[in-house]
Amino acid sequence: MLDRHPDELVPTLVHELCHLVAGVRAGHGPRWREAVAALGFRPETCHRMPTEGLAARRRRWVWVCPRCADTYERRHRGARRYACARCGHRLRLGGPAGEPQAPAD
Repeated sequence: MLDRHPDELVPTLVHELCHLVAGVRAGHGPRWREAVAALGFRPETCHRMPTEGLAARRRRWVWVCPRCADTYERRHRGARRYACARCGHRLRLGGPAGEPQAPAD
């Protein structure tokens, strides 16, 4: 999208960098909003760029149970809270969906 809307590069970088400043769990809450405002930008959480013709599909990730080898597809690769529905063991990230997966330990 930034190829089509280069003027959005700086606001997008400010948005994302303010997530680092505010803290991992701050989301778009008060600390994030204060950080954005301190840099002179409006604390917006959505863009208004047209997206037609762009790939809107989000990447999916495969999570693998190291105990029973069950696999699950999820949209987030960083959510470490996933547990196996069969045995309850914590899942391990296998990789992007559609690609060969590494064997479980």
